[in-house]
Amino acid sequence: MASCYGYNYNLETKEITINEEEANIVRYMFERYVEGVGSSTIAKELTEKGIKTPKGGIKWCESTIRGILKNEKYIGDVLMGKTFTIDPISHKRLSNLGEVDKHYLKEHHEPIISKELFDRVQ
Repeated sequence: MASCYGYNYNLETKEITINEEEANIVRYMFERYVEGVGSSTIAKELTEKGIKTPKGGIKWCESTIRGILKNEKYIGDVLMGKTFTIDPISHKRLSNLGEVDKHYLKEHHEPIISKELFDRVQ
């Protein structure tokens, strides 16, 4: 698992731990969305609060919020095989639309939000 906002990943031990500061932002996104606030408004709120984006930027995008709200990793699960490599030399990757198998791992790591909250957002 590559780095995921809200989590720390130790490359040596392969251990995934919650980054509490980022996790609080993730919880905020899910809770605001359930309250009826759209992802554009959530992005604007985070930008106005001066909270850094996952890549360290200062302006949040709606698409980043949507990606986080749809990501199963926040309930502790992992869907492997979302993308696949089509060229091992250039490492070009494509979204997996059924070309290769996907594998869903439940309870893979500690969740940041509850399954119930995640389901309500979906």
